[in-house]
Amino acid sequence: VSPYCGQDRWMDNHFGWSTWTVPDLMDKIYAQVQQRSVVYKAEKNTIEHESTYSKQLLALTGYDGQYTYKLIAIDPSGYTVKIGGIISDPLFAQSATFADPQWCPRECDNGLV
Repeated sequence: VSPYCGQDRWMDNHFGWSTWTVPDLMDKIYAQVQQRSVVYKAEKNTIEHESTYSKQLLALTGYDGQYTYKLIAIDPSGYTVKIGGIISDPLFAQSATFADPQWCPRECDNGLV
């Protein structure tokens, strides 16, 4: 069985890393992931469904785009690194699936959505 087959619905075995405030960092990470042929999943989310904290970080950078992105690098052991941020590659943006649609209908307590 391939270690890359299937995926945990929530990818709970992961490390998270936010790159919101470092311009072009996610683009650089994406280039390295492609260069090294790392298996990954691409997701996007509308700004409205980001946490209050993430919205504040995006406002600090002056970001006015419609989506935020996650690049989820998958290790053969099943662990993942979930990197959130902004990416400029139009192919990544086009092919990224929407994050889990089980959002709250309004912003939840503590800035969670």
